[in-house]
Amino acid sequence: MIEGNTARRIVVKAHRWIGLTLGLLWVLQGLTGGFLVFYRDLDRLAVPAPKAGPMASLDAIVRSAKVATGDAVLTRLSLTDSHRDLIEVLYNAPAGEQRALVVDASSARVLRATDAAPRTPFNGQAWRWIYAFHQGLNAGRRGEILIGLSGLMLFATVLGGLWLGWPRRRAWKAAFAVRRWRKLEHRLFGWHRAIGLAAGSALLVSAVTGIYMTFPDQSRALAATIVPMGDGSARGDAGRSAINGIGKAVSPQQALNRALETFPRAQFVRIMLPGPTSPDYVVRLRQPGETPPWLGTTSVSVDAASGRILRVHDPRTAPLIERIFDATLSVHNGEVAGLPGRILVMLSGLALATLYVLGVRAWWDGKKRKAERNARRAQRSPSSAASSV
Repeated sequence: MIEGNTARRIVVKAHRWIGLTLGLLWVLQGLTGGFLVFYRDLDRLAVPAPKAGPMASLDAIVRSAKVATGDAVLTRLSLTDSHRDLIEVLYNAPAGEQRALVVDASSARVLRATDAAPRTPFNGQAWRWIYAFHQGLNAGRRGEILIGLSGLMLFATVLGGLWLGWPRRRAWKAAFAVRRWRKLEHRLFGWHRAIGLAAGSALLVSAVTGIYMTFPDQSRALAATIVPMGDGSARGDAGRSAINGIGKAVSPQQALNRALETFPRAQFVRIMLPGPTSPDYVVRLRQPGETPPWLGTTSVSVDAASGRILRVHDPRTAPLIERIFDATLSVHNGEVAGLPGRILVMLSGLALATLYVLGVRAWWDGKKRKAERNARRAQRSPSSAASSV
């Protein structure tokens, strides 16, 4: 069994060297993630103001998008934010890249065409590029895996830092006693510790939720070994007759209508259109009281050929662990707590960058002091030897 002092030395070294090695990546993640909590608001500024009014038929939006894209293959229609007046239409361009249209939800008029994952931030799509960078360094799945693994290391490093810096009983005031920090080394350590204690919990939550979003299948498999799992899903009405007549395809609006028959009080959020990998519609809805403030997790799969409901996910009846997983994104970006939560996430991202700067400066100054002490010892050694002769 490792003794207390030995364990502390191990944690100190791990905290220091992992931070120095991966800290710059965490700085980029913290800064991009901190400002991305407002990226939907900022991205909206690049689009002409939409008209007020009820949402147009999904079929009308699809027709408008088909005209604008030259009859390209559309893959998804989704609301862009809680205002519910803009719809993003994803489609596959002839060259193979994924592009997007921003459509006025009321008039079905195309307002803007853009890359879904732009390769550069210098073409008027900076916030989309930053989002892709934060998610996976603009490097596809390999980048996402790297970010997920760095999140695991961040979680361990923050946890170790909290253990090292946790004040003893009745010593919390001393941990934030700024006026007592006279020397530079005291100020660097004091601010690093104080900011770490203040932001540590938020950073742990950000790391855990980020890990889950990178490795959802593995996270669910791990959770299944600890608690009973179920996704609140049920089979649909496979026995019902086709709603549209045999051989006639179901339209996106008809698929949405079928989903709303199951959840009459719900609101439209997103619809995945049939394609080679999935021949069915997947309709995403939000029911009153769902934890994600606007991006609900209720879903209904609809057979694109017959209109039969194949599968239903109702978060209200799902196990607690499943509801926690459903709320991961809104917790990660702070939307679960409204504007205060988003501000807290932004501040925690800035705190992560500040912790790195303070930590590097403290480490560098410590090296300089150690080198100066060694130099002084070396200067004293010859004189000591000469006096003893």
